[in-house]
Amino acid sequence: MSRGSFAERTKISMFAARRGASSLIGRLNAHPLVRWRFAAARSDRLLMAPQDLRTADPTRASEIYAGRFAFAGKVVACDGRSPFEMEPPSAEWAEAMLGFGWLRHLRAAESNITRANARALVDEWISLQGAWNAIGWRPDVVARRIMSWLSQVPLVLHEADARFYRRFIRSLTRQVRYLRRTLSNTRDGLPRLQTVIALTLASLCLEGQARTLRAMTHRLTEELDRQVLPDGGHIS
Repeated sequence: MSRGSFAERTKISMFAARRGASSLIGRLNAHPLVRWRFAAARSDRLLMAPQDLRTADPTRASEIYAGRFAFAGKVVACDGRSPFEMEPPSAEWAEAMLGFGWLRHLRAAESNITRANARALVDEWISLQGAWNAIGWRPDVVARRIMSWLSQVPLVLHEADARFYRRFIRSLTRQVRYLRRTLSNTRDGLPRLQTVIALTLASLCLEGQARTLRAMTHRLTEELDRQVLPDGGHIS
């Protein structure tokens, strides 16, 4: 075996080992025993819902209700199955699906059907992937999902029963705690900035987070100063 091919195989092996270790750490962080050990004071009350400033298209609500999810140039037709049971056609599609940014389209349609549909889809995600999913529990995707859930609280929790409310809050706070634990290991650049924004937003919206809010506001200011150029562009 040539020296070059051996070095290349060594690099591939090390990369695979790092990927495996990263997956293992993610699974451990999501494990119920780890959640119990590091659980902070539980918050069971939302104080506010921030406005989602992104453009929403109410016509897409009917597609979502029909089980057609189009993201990143790919379309998945669920045919009666949950979208969280489907094989993602691409990583980009999965990121968009699991980030829940599409909830804004359901809110734009504003009807009892879209509210029930939103609750059902959130509930399905909690049941099917709320424990772990390789893409869905990546820190930047968790950050996007937290921001989407918080901004769409009026849609998801309107007329929700007590059981769903408790289930929603438990999942939300669990994701926030997970993001806090993984912040230091989050990839630098936009993923880390998204994570800090999500944690700052959660500290604003959840009850009993005054101390965390001060720390996250300071961290957000540092990240913005470091990553955003004077002309408003991102350092990347």
